[in-house]
Amino acid sequence: MPDEFRPLSSRGNQHALELGRWMKKEEMVPEHIVSSPVLKSWQTVSSVCYELDIDKDAVDFDDRIYQAKESELCQVISATDSDINSLLLVGHNPGLEDLFNYLLKDTAEFPDGKVFSTATLCVLFLHDWADMEKNSACLSQIVHSK
Repeated sequence: MPDEFRPLSSRGNQHALELGRWMKKEEMVPEHIVSSPVLKSWQTVSSVCYELDIDKDAVDFDDRIYQAKESELCQVISATDSDINSLLLVGHNPGLEDLFNYLLKDTAEFPDGKVFSTATLCVLFLHDWADMEKNSACLSQIVHSK
């Protein structure tokens, strides 16, 4: 089965629900959500929206996110309206990890060498969505689902 049509495993769905619950507990409810349109991403964002009491119809699905390079993800983020203060981007590796390394000056070392294992939430602060320059973000936290 092609990757874009593969569903989340029951464990993956549980991880998405856990991240949504964590976001709710931490009061991290995004003003805007942009997601890859592939099935696993759709299921992930649906579970997170369920936990955050967000209408999943409000999610923007962007074809550019699937198999995107960091430069394409920067374009997706740069298109965010300047009135939006928080954005949740749901996507895939290796693009998300490349974006992470591009936006942060100092990146942490992880035991398995991966920043974004399955169901990882990375909280970054950016000065301006339109300013997606190298080393332009600050890392707040990384949350891995268990």
